[in-house]
Amino acid sequence: VVSDREPGKLIVSWPVTSFKGTLTIVFTDHRIALNLAAPKGARWHLHLVTANSAELPFVNISEEEVSAMFQGVPYRLSVLKGSCAQTGDTFSLAPENGSLLLDL
Repeated sequence: VVSDREPGKLIVSWPVTSFKGTLTIVFTDHRIALNLAAPKGARWHLHLVTANSAELPFVNISEEEVSAMFQGVPYRLSVLKGSCAQTGDTFSLAPENGSLLLDL
């Protein structure tokens, strides 16, 4: 379900099929908030998977930030709630208490 009823927000509610739960993603101009409503003990994370031959823009990946350079323009993703871990050439995002908060 996608909703844009709240000004400045796009809200996506995604049902989880592997267990009873819902992943809610709220997009604003500068942030993305993810929250999983699920049974106690449910674990999840986001992992970026790319083609083996993909040229990736990442310059630095730390627990709190991913920085990149694309066509000479720098950009970053800051993890305000949760954590980030480098996994090979890409990264994974792990929630804190079922939630991730990303600053763009």
